[in-house]
Amino acid sequence: AFFNNCFIANPKSVEEIATVEAQAFFGEGRFDWQCVIPERLDSSYRDHLNLHGFEMESSFPAMVFDGKISTLKKPGIYSELEIKRVDDLATHEDFKTIAAPAFGIPDFVADRIVTTDFTLNKAFTLYVGYLKGQPVSTSMIYVSHGIAGVYWVATAEDQRGKGLGEALTYHAT
Repeated sequence: AFFNNCFIANPKSVEEIATVEAQAFFGEGRFDWQCVIPERLDSSYRDHLNLHGFEMESSFPAMVFDGKISTLKKPGIYSELEIKRVDDLATHEDFKTIAAPAFGIPDFVADRIVTTDFTLNKAFTLYVGYLKGQPVSTSMIYVSHGIAGVYWVATAEDQRGKGLGEALTYHAT
């Protein structure tokens, strides 16, 4: 599955620039990525995307578990964490400080993606996990049409291997 996405939603002239920028950033061989387009825009973008080497797919990759047959177990480190919902500027900055570097996103790109319009948007629920008062891990859950998606699970490089990402995933779900 792809974990880096360029979401297309705006007028074509603006998004043609965005797809070229995304291709330049992700396409340097550093990351797998995909361009996600709502069905209502498919036909208007087909020629543009074909010109830039994209292939249209009819399905979206996903990772899914069935809550009726799968169980989630509380990770041991969960009890050591203080987990806060991102709902102010301080938690917004902590989220960006952990998530962007974990995904290899440079500051100038993070400043355009991880904005307060995104992190403080009530449509999404973002979390920051703190260990001994320091931000160490993040997660986000987005629920649409009865389906929950967990995104932005990230852990500070010096804190990896302790189960923090698992704990923030558990918390989100």
